[in-house]
Amino acid sequence: MTVTAPRPTRQPAQAFIFVTLMFDTMGMGIGGPVLPDLVRQMTGGDAARVAEVFGIFGTLFFVGVFFGAPLQGAISDSFGRRRIILISCVVTAIDYLIVALAPNLGWLYVGRSLVGIAAGNIAAVFSYLIDITPAEDRIRMFSFAGAAANVGTAVGPLIGGVAGTYNIRLPFWIAAGFCLINAVYGLFILPESLPPEKRAVFAWRNVNPLSAMIGVLRDYPVMVKWFAVIVLANAAVLGVNSIFPVYTTYRYDWSRADLSYYLTFFSLWALVLQAVLVPVMTRRFKQWTLFLIGSAFQAGAIVLCGLSPYWAGYVGFASAWAFGMVLMSASVNAMLSADVGDSDQGRVQGAARSLTSLVGLFAPGLFALILAWAIRFGGKALSGLPYIASGVLFVLATLVVISIYRPKPQT
Repeated sequence: MTVTAPRPTRQPAQAFIFVTLMFDTMGMGIGGPVLPDLVRQMTGGDAARVAEVFGIFGTLFFVGVFFGAPLQGAISDSFGRRRIILISCVVTAIDYLIVALAPNLGWLYVGRSLVGIAAGNIAAVFSYLIDITPAEDRIRMFSFAGAAANVGTAVGPLIGGVAGTYNIRLPFWIAAGFCLINAVYGLFILPESLPPEKRAVFAWRNVNPLSAMIGVLRDYPVMVKWFAVIVLANAAVLGVNSIFPVYTTYRYDWSRADLSYYLTFFSLWALVLQAVLVPVMTRRFKQWTLFLIGSAFQAGAIVLCGLSPYWAGYVGFASAWAFGMVLMSASVNAMLSADVGDSDQGRVQGAARSLTSLVGLFAPGLFALILAWAIRFGGKALSGLPYIASGVLFVLATLVVISIYRPKPQT
């Protein structure tokens, strides 16, 4: 008689996963205040060269995710989530040590490539949460995961800014320390979530990003539409996020301090929504209703952000946008996971993250062109066009999800 392994004890496992997500985003944010100065030192202070280097950093990061996510997702499906998550924590620590010791740009490029590959652990991390969480509770769980990531986003730049005043490389030593401590903690506290009888047979085709995506589409035809949702929604988010500093500086004359205050406020506000409001709403509404509410708020609020001539209106509408964002993100993740078998969660999550990384390669440039065109031909009055375009993409993504669930209104 086959005995099915019980789900791992949820509270310690959840705590570790949330801490991992927090340290992932904290580690990236810690370097934010000092990395430009470090690059400036290495390039002789030329601002244009610094901008070029940061463009290369972004490309290397997304390329790393593109290859790393399906690799980690497929391996976690075949050999378990635990070892992949712990290894990624160590690799992330190595990345920050490389940056802390880097004598030249070449080593910084190596570090940025590694952090992109390690960031592919999100496929295994989310698959772990799916393994240990009943389907009806996944929206709340994904909401808490987003809250943990927002803690890191809010706290990371603060730690980096303070530590960087003492030594420009100190923030990277701190980030490496966080990741190593987390890896040791997980070594003792994190159980395996995927029992042997639910594991998939390892296949090299699932490691190749393109063949992994094709294989997912072949095995789960509904993923054609889900991949369309991923492309549309991530293009909308990554596009406006990439032009946000330029847009707010141009339209509202925000200073560097204003940008910092806003980002801190937005992260903390999203944290409150994810940790407090969303759990309450999940007890009152089904995931389908939560998705519709979230998509309506997100699409409408982001368009209003682009139409607002005043910074106070922008901040107010962005607050509503955050509300829609946390609802839509958590509900979409829950609905997508319900369409996939237990042994394929990592493979599908990895393919989805690779697709997201591809979007990250073209969306910033596309939205930069839209903003440049709008400013050139309409000035401030037309500069909100990228936000309107983002709202349209969210509407299209919503229509695709409706087409998936129209035959199953009971969900």
